[in-house]
Amino acid sequence: MLSDVISNCIKDFNINCAIVVKNLNTGEEVKVNEQMAMPAASIIKLFVMGEVFNNINKGKIFLEDKITVKEEQKISYQLLTLFDEDREFTIRELLKLMICQSENTATNILIDMVDIDNINSFIKSLGFKNCEIQRKMLDMEARMQGKENYISAIEVSKFLELLYNGKIINEKCSKQMIDIMKSQLLVAEVHRYIPDNIGLALKTGDVWGYKHAAGIFYIDNCDYIFTMLINYKDDEIKLMDEFMGKMSAAVYNYFKSN
Repeated sequence: MLSDVISNCIKDFNINCAIVVKNLNTGEEVKVNEQMAMPAASIIKLFVMGEVFNNINKGKIFLEDKITVKEEQKISYQLLTLFDEDREFTIRELLKLMICQSENTATNILIDMVDIDNINSFIKSLGFKNCEIQRKMLDMEARMQGKENYISAIEVSKFLELLYNGKIINEKCSKQMIDIMKSQLLVAEVHRYIPDNIGLALKTGDVWGYKHAAGIFYIDNCDYIFTMLINYKDDEIKLMDEFMGKMSAAVYNYFKSN
């Protein structure tokens, strides 16, 4: 049973985590600590993307609109620092940078464009209660004030299922968001022990003490959602990639053989 596969992997590592796995063809589902709210890391960017597409659907902005990224907006050690000052990017390009490279300058520009309150309204419109954005990315001052972004495995998984079924805003927007996620470059952990050529629409997140991955996997005999949120201790950090890789492989092998 899928539940045995997942529980055995958790027992092997004995690390605090939340997991939702769902076969989108049969409905088979396993949930572990699915309601547990955790700091979101970069998974929150899925909801930023959602509100950007909400604005696109309303005709307020367009994917090919150009935004000038100024030097003072750039966050240190982020990809956009490699580009010349006052470089123009389309909203489509900023979305790809945010999702596929987890670029935080691009994310903060998009957050400012659509506003944090509107992102939270979008989240609430989906019926979600555990997901919330309270601050921009790498805003240490806000973090020191106790502001944090939160997610739960069940609500992230529901978001992915709604995307898969074309129900985030509409079918066209859902497909465009999935297409962006399919270009994800940060896949090392979930791909560690499974074939490189499987279809995958993914977002990952990583901040000290937490490591997350959430995506839709497309394999020969089914499509499935895999959401794994890990809350690790300092002495467990070396095990994180292995834990996520082994869990991803265990789920993949189960669905591949059933």
